[in-house]
Amino acid sequence: MISKRKENGQALILITFGIVALVGFTALAVDGGRVFSDRRNAQNAADTAALAAALAKTQGENYTTAAESRALSNGYTDDAEHSVSVQLCSASGVMCVLPTGATASDYILVTITSDVPMTFARVLGRTEVTNTVYAIAKASGSSPSSTTWGTGFGLTALKKTGTGISFTGSGDVYIEGGIGTNAAFS
Repeated sequence: MISKRKENGQALILITFGIVALVGFTALAVDGGRVFSDRRNAQNAADTAALAAALAKTQGENYTTAAESRALSNGYTDDAEHSVSVQLCSASGVMCVLPTGATASDYILVTITSDVPMTFARVLGRTEVTNTVYAIAKASGSSPSSTTWGTGFGLTALKKTGTGISFTGSGDVYIEGGIGTNAAFS
């Protein structure tokens, strides 16, 4: 009589590998989507906070308070899951990528860091993902543009009456109560 080799248990191993793969794809879809969504929301909050800080600075107000208040209204504040940092680019230890010839004290850097807790990725050993986003805004009074504005830059005039942005025959740009943003830095 010929004995047959027993192959019991192979299905269990294949099912285990299949479950791990399904959890991995679910983690990628669900947790990855949460990370992407948080990054987009944090970037929007940093952008609006930088613009609020620049506006406050041009109006002689406290730009740090304005930026933190705007970040808070978008759901980001200094707590266990988030941190908001507002600094002038001229501050010691602050690294900003600015146009050639730019005055660093005219630029405000807002950094938002947020920790996104994982749900399905915990099974694979990942408990959280940290997002860090940056936004830089330029705040200056009424003066000719002393910098070259290139790709990725925007300009906004916020003067309540009259002309906020004016151009002269020499090619100088005059901004009254305006702000500029560097959308390319993120």
